[in-house]
Amino acid sequence: MSSTFVCDIQCKDCPAQALRAIRVVLRRVQHGYPWDWSRLRRRVRQFETVDDLDEAAGQWFPDPVTHTHTGPTRFPLPRCCRMEAAFNTTGVVRFAKKTEFLAGLVAHECGHAVTTYAQFSAREGNDAGWASELCANRYVCKWGFDSRRWRRIIQAQFGHMVGLPGTTVTVGSVSGGTAVTFRVTKDFRLQRF
Repeated sequence: MSSTFVCDIQCKDCPAQALRAIRVVLRRVQHGYPWDWSRLRRRVRQFETVDDLDEAAGQWFPDPVTHTHTGPTRFPLPRCCRMEAAFNTTGVVRFAKKTEFLAGLVAHECGHAVTTYAQFSAREGNDAGWASELCANRYVCKWGFDSRRWRRIIQAQFGHMVGLPGTTVTVGSVSGGTAVTFRVTKDFRLQRF
């Protein structure tokens, strides 16, 4: 088990290629986007590589949220507060060992970590899964990691992350159910086709 730090964030069992991609992303965010950097530093405890992520190249794993108030009258938190708390907890970014480490992939997973509840809820109307991907991709583009190579590899291997402006997205069951097609707008929202 090897561990090193990049910009004061622990990187556990990360190969050299992963460390380079992580360093590129963290330095660009740190020097060009101070608000995003502050949030990223508060939320990401570590990067690590693991054997398997169920066909995903990378994934943001927020720490579990306590669903009760710890004061003298322990009561359950309302759903909206639990959801909002999930966007403020710390967590770990994990990558599959077989992954081709591109700065765009690292930026995408960091985008999940930096996403706020307000950004997510503004895009959640049509599909919560796509809302999360759209928020993360918004940061990929904002930070300047949207390369043609990244788009091509991600689309070929992990089609669920393609939600970038100008692309189309199908929400719902294609076989037997109702499927609705949307176009991704410039501000990373779904617009009905």
